[in-house]
Amino acid sequence: MKENFRKEKQISAKKKRKKKMISIIGSGPVGSYLASLLKDETVIFEEHKEAGKPIQCTGILTNEIHDLIKLDKKVIDNEIDYIRLNAGKEEYKFKLQNKELIVNRHKFDNFLLEKAKENNVKIRYNSEFANFKNNKIILKNGKSYDTNVLVGADGYKSLVAKKTGLWQNREFWKGIQIRAEIKNLDKNVYDVYFDSCPDFFGWVVPENEKIARIGLGSFDNAGYYFNNFIKRFEIKKIISSESGLIPIWKKIKLKKDNVYLVGDAGLQLKNISGGGIIPGMKAAKILANCLNNGKNYEKEIRGLNRELMFSDFIRKKLNKLNIERYEELLRLMKKVDLGKYNRDKPLNNLGMFMKPGLIKFGIKNFLF
Repeated sequence: MKENFRKEKQISAKKKRKKKMISIIGSGPVGSYLASLLKDETVIFEEHKEAGKPIQCTGILTNEIHDLIKLDKKVIDNEIDYIRLNAGKEEYKFKLQNKELIVNRHKFDNFLLEKAKENNVKIRYNSEFANFKNNKIILKNGKSYDTNVLVGADGYKSLVAKKTGLWQNREFWKGIQIRAEIKNLDKNVYDVYFDSCPDFFGWVVPENEKIARIGLGSFDNAGYYFNNFIKRFEIKKIISSESGLIPIWKKIKLKKDNVYLVGDAGLQLKNISGGGIIPGMKAAKILANCLNNGKNYEKEIRGLNRELMFSDFIRKKLNKLNIERYEELLRLMKKVDLGKYNRDKPLNNLGMFMKPGLIKFGIKNFLF
């Protein structure tokens, strides 16, 4: 009798959760990671013939990636032990408490896509999204598909956002990057240059002992600043170049009816660094929980939004500093062991900066 009752209860619970069709536009890391976590029937629509191309990313992953997924070592090009901050005549090199990873984006994207396939997710390549009407996805080739849920994981250009009224008022930095062979490259150090442009920064990210990803982002005149920036390095050979837009985080509406935005499409990036993979995957995990369990996405995302809001606050304050102020800041920062700073949870680390000099600097430059 008890056994029959238990079986009836299980059947009833299954009936309560009606299966739905979820369609994800974009097979980048965020879209694929989301798909790997969903319980419902899921399809990914990818406009290109394969995932992970074209590449428009520096490919730095902080240690928090290990809290999200266990990576295959084959996707990792390099591991970074140090970060060096540069401004004018000052520099501050510090050892990281946990190594940061430089991934091969093509391999990384396809690794996550395989995880989605293991979850029985279908992939439709050469399927460029064009519109969404009456719960139908309309592709550029004229084909259409019914769906219960539409997720825009289609990057900074996000046609999903544009076609469904979720684009809102967006701003971007322009990013330019080359892969190049350069002299005197230290494969263990990721360099950040605050003196390369007025409203973001330049970077040198080593893939190995010879090749680095050298880039810069700026709201205006990115090409001018980039051309001046690369003159600092002895470049032996430029292997490839790329450019694209880096979304600037702001709080926007992420859901409308049965349409959701995640990743770059939802402006889920850290404005202090432009990093979008980790926050995008964290948002994907939150959205998966909401779709699997009937929770409110915009409510559940508030914790992540607080972190991104704080990152935006710091970026706006840093953009007001001239080179002399940056030099002063780096001199003061040397009194702090930044290696212990968790870049993924900045609000948990504020106590590290309670030094008299830094407090005075912050009051003078950050509070007003």
